[in-house]
Amino acid sequence: MSRYPMAPLLLAILLLACGGDGAGDRREDADLYSHLGSDFELIDQHAQSFRLSTHSGVSLLFFGFTSCPDVCPLTMSRLALVMAQLPDHGVTVLFVSVDPRRDTPARLTEYGASYDFPWIGLTSEDPARIRAVAKSFAAGIGRDPDGAIDHSSRIYLLDAADQIRDVFSSDDDTEHMVEVIRATID
Repeated sequence: MSRYPMAPLLLAILLLACGGDGAGDRREDADLYSHLGSDFELIDQHAQSFRLSTHSGVSLLFFGFTSCPDVCPLTMSRLALVMAQLPDHGVTVLFVSVDPRRDTPARLTEYGASYDFPWIGLTSEDPARIRAVAKSFAAGIGRDPDGAIDHSSRIYLLDAADQIRDVFSSDDDTEHMVEVIRATID
C-alpha cells in the first residue's frame, strides 16, 4: 500500500489546473485523462435509471445545481452557445446535480425546459452516490462555511465510448470548444 494514496489524484488535478504553455499539448494526450471518470448509474429528469455506459454518442458532462446563482447559469449559457453550433451532431449535455436533496427529477425537468439542446439532468436520492461520481471525475464539490454549495466548473468531453477526451475550463472560449468537440465526433 502506498504511503501517499492520494498522490496520483493530486497530480492529475495539478496537471489539469496547470495546462502548460500550450493547451493543445494537453488536449492531444488523451491518456492524461484515462484515470478519470468511471461508469455510473443515477436517476434522470424522468425518474428513470441512467447508466453512462448505455448512453450513446458524445457528451459534455457538467456538475452543477439548479439553484446555483453564478457558475451554473454562466456555464449553461456557454454550453448553449456551443450546442447551437453542433445542432445535428448527436452531442448531449449531461448535467449531474450536486444538490440532490433539492434537485429532484421534477425540478431537473423544469430546469432543462429552458434549454434548447439535448440535455439529461441527473440526480440521486443518495448524496454519497453523487459524491462518488464527482470524485471519479476529480470534480470538487463541498460546502463553504456559510453552507453554500461550492463545485467545479469544469466541463468534461466524453467520446462515444465514454472516455474523457478533454476537460474544458471557464478559460476555454466556445469556438475552441466546438473545434475540439467536432474533432472528437469525426
